[in-house]
Amino acid sequence: MIGLTYGNLASSGVGSFLPSDINGLVLWLDSSSDYINGGSPTDLDAVSTWVNRGTGSTDATQGTALNQPIWHENGFGTNSNPYLSFDGVNSFMGLGTEYSKIAEHTIFTVHIRNSATTNSQVIIGDGDPSTVQTSSCVHRYRNNQLDVAYGDDVNLRLLRTTQTYTSTSDVYITSDIKTAGVAISDIQSNNAPTTENNIAGSATTIAGTPNTTSIGRWGTTLNSGANQYLDAKVAEILFYDSPLSAEDYASVMTYLNNKYAAY
Repeated sequence: MIGLTYGNLASSGVGSFLPSDINGLVLWLDSSSDYINGGSPTDLDAVSTWVNRGTGSTDATQGTALNQPIWHENGFGTNSNPYLSFDGVNSFMGLGTEYSKIAEHTIFTVHIRNSATTNSQVIIGDGDPSTVQTSSCVHRYRNNQLDVAYGDDVNLRLLRTTQTYTSTSDVYITSDIKTAGVAISDIQSNNAPTTENNIAGSATTIAGTPNTTSIGRWGTTLNSGANQYLDAKVAEILFYDSPLSAEDYASVMTYLNNKYAAY
């Protein structure tokens, strides 16, 4: 299991490392222009396809114009990277069921919040918000704290950070590692890591039929308005189908910090 004292990982350097140098990267969503709408997008284009650089076969897609996020060619953080903007009202992208119910995994998300609110906002999630036990991966803000949730169709395991995150300018890197019996979550911003606080339920496995996964809301169809749409800028998402070692985890965090200057 990983340690949670990083220091400034950028200082250690990883040369030409890419996330794909680690096996099991099934989903890699990079907001560079090459991976938006098949390549060569124009600033402020609506995004119908966010091409997956990972080994999985499913891209993030949205065929309905009203629900498409907007691509920006620069402006994300101090390094002014490209990003997708989700409006907190309608926009989200679907990932099908390929990345759901992967029992052991590691997930990273990189984003900047557009608004700080106590309302729940989902970065990436699957399942149904009315029966969260069916979810196998949910990163969300609730009461301005980060939740990571897992279910086994009976119980829910909920991990919540102790620190609140209300900035609308800081780059946040959220991550979690899920093994067969243990889960750990972390959030990095301005060199301030926070580990999990609350654990509810006793779920240790992820079982059942895969659910729809989405970026920007819960994965399911509308459920009494409870889909918890995300109001944020999203720059990158990484999903590995195994728990990363401490060395590999640190390499990914260094890569992301070198790219986005989060801490």
